[in-house]
Amino acid sequence: MRALKLPCSVALGPLLILLVIVSVSVSAGCGPAGKAAPKPTPSPQPASDPAACKAGDGAACVRVADAHAAQGDEAGAINIYKRACVAGAEAGCARFEELVGAKCDAGDLPACNSLGFFHDQRGAGAKAAPLYKKVCDGGAMPGCVNLGYLYENGQGVAADLDQARDLYKKACDGADMDGCGNLAALYFNGLGVKQDHKAAAVLLSKACDGEHAQSCSVLADLTEGGVGVAKDVALASKLRQRACTLGFQDACQ
Repeated sequence: MRALKLPCSVALGPLLILLVIVSVSVSAGCGPAGKAAPKPTPSPQPASDPAACKAGDGAACVRVADAHAAQGDEAGAINIYKRACVAGAEAGCARFEELVGAKCDAGDLPACNSLGFFHDQRGAGAKAAPLYKKVCDGGAMPGCVNLGYLYENGQGVAADLDQARDLYKKACDGADMDGCGNLAALYFNGLGVKQDHKAAAVLLSKACDGEHAQSCSVLADLTEGGVGVAKDVALASKLRQRACTLGFQDACQ
């Protein structure tokens, strides 16, 4: 998650939640002339590899993932290659990028978003940006939110608050509550738009109604302080409880 700052005493938690690895359908790959694409030949897998992988052994995870791939379980292999990558095994990173990249090339927009986030996490915003754009242009709003964040912060692209604003608005209008939350943060802070706490509160209310837990929590803070909305301590308490119920743990304290 990424934090956006509010001035004074009103705390605005991180409002952008990126789509991480998604479940992908398993289909048989085909090589030239309709021949089945060769499956990777896994290295011998010690019986202890699954346990070692769970304990954070990246090399063991690669071997476990290879075994899943050889058995035709591509979705399982992708998730375990990602785990291997996180554990520091570059072979896992390479295989994750290869498999998810192939799905993206075939038009799988969630896979494109996942690959974009993969590059994003590794500090390669320049690689993430065109993938997010492909997702956004294809009508999947998480890509618009993620691309907007890159433009807002100048990560892999030249900083452009107008682009960020427009992308967040597109996502919000497309019923992506993360987009509404991020657009609210721009209005609250006066970034790319004239500062407008009331507009921020309206957007947060929309996001909260759409079950965006963090927006409910932030709206509770504004309502408790009378920022952009009428001060109402009782309503703030209800909003904070809603945020907690929806899974935002910071609101449960």
